[in-house]
Amino acid sequence: MLLFFLSLFLSSSPLLTLSLNQEGLYLQRAKQGLSVPNNFLSSWDNSRDDTPCHWHGITCDSANRVISIDLSQSQLSGPFPLFFCRLQYLTSLSLQDNFINSTLPDQVSTCQSLTELNLSSNWIVGKFPDSLSQLKNLKHLDLSANNFSGGIPPSFGHFASLETLYLMANLLDGTISGALGNISTLKELLLAFNPFSPGPIPSELGNLTNLEYLWLSDCNRVGPIPESLTRLPKLNNLDLSLNRLTGPIPSSITELRSIEQIELYNNSLSGELPVKWHNMTTLLRLDASTNELTGTIPPELCELQLESLNLFENRLEGTLPESISGSINLKELKLFNNKLSGHLPSQLGTNSALQVLDVSYNQFSGEIPEGLCSNGSLEDLVLINNSFSGQIPESLGKCQSLRRVRLKHNLLSGTVPEKFWGLPYVSLFELVDNSFTGQISKLVSGAI
Repeated sequence: MLLFFLSLFLSSSPLLTLSLNQEGLYLQRAKQGLSVPNNFLSSWDNSRDDTPCHWHGITCDSANRVISIDLSQSQLSGPFPLFFCRLQYLTSLSLQDNFINSTLPDQVSTCQSLTELNLSSNWIVGKFPDSLSQLKNLKHLDLSANNFSGGIPPSFGHFASLETLYLMANLLDGTISGALGNISTLKELLLAFNPFSPGPIPSELGNLTNLEYLWLSDCNRVGPIPESLTRLPKLNNLDLSLNRLTGPIPSSITELRSIEQIELYNNSLSGELPVKWHNMTTLLRLDASTNELTGTIPPELCELQLESLNLFENRLEGTLPESISGSINLKELKLFNNKLSGHLPSQLGTNSALQVLDVSYNQFSGEIPEGLCSNGSLEDLVLINNSFSGQIPESLGKCQSLRRVRLKHNLLSGTVPEKFWGLPYVSLFELVDNSFTGQISKLVSGAI
């Protein structure tokens, strides 16, 4: 009789009746294939739980089914855990910033419910598996900052739902397939900082009518900018910097009605800047510095609502149009190392919170505009190696935000405003090779 009651008690004990479901068992098998430091996933060892829904990094739906795994920055190492792909309802998997190594296996295609896969900042090597594009529900794929090599396979053009594709900062040394232009759902394509074999920008990318962000910086691209890129109706950010692009900036680039940032710096682009910019209504940041551009700065460009305009280290001539004074959002203007001449616009800085002005190494003349710091925001004032004349405006002595003042090698005269020396944040004064008179304040005597 005693044996009967003991048996009945043990069989009804909650410690024995509770058993971990199949999803939890899959997770435990996945953990066994990884090196996990400091018992970081100790909750995964609890087989007394009936589901893994309260385990670290796990999210379940209302039916207690695992739908998300986030083990970012967990110091995990080892190969990609394929047991995750046995979770039938898993839609999001992030192993970002770990030490996942080896290659990404073809069997990753068995994660059929995934809409988001983030394996960025790991040590994964080898080529991209062709099977990735079989993930028909995948919307967001981030494989950036790994050691992938080879090229982008044509099979990637078969993604059915992909919206973001991040492959930057790998060791990709093959080609960029034009088949990427077939991913009609794509909104963001980031391929920057890869040593691709030299080649042109695929013109097929102009078929991505939903594309908003195109980042091809430092991708070993050569040849001209395809006209097809200027017909992308939703493009917001275009970065083609740090390549070896040649030829002119397409005049049709002004037809990008949604564009807010254009990065073309450090190429070998030539010819003149496009003129008909008046069709654009968005706030614009334009950087076409360090190229071989010639001609003048178009007044139509300066009539835009510019936030930054960087055209330094080109071969531009002529004057800076007065219309730039109307850019009420202008924060940064860098035009150094050109052949620009004439006076700076008299109202420059009056209508905007200008922070950086660098027009050094040109042929500008006339007086320094009085209103450069009208909004109290100017931090860098760099006018060296020009022919500016007259006195330093008294208003600059009240510019509390100034950090660098570089006025050397000009024709400035008169006395330096006394308040100039007491500005709290200035770390650099350069005033030599001018015609100043009077005494240098004791605050800086011997420092210039």
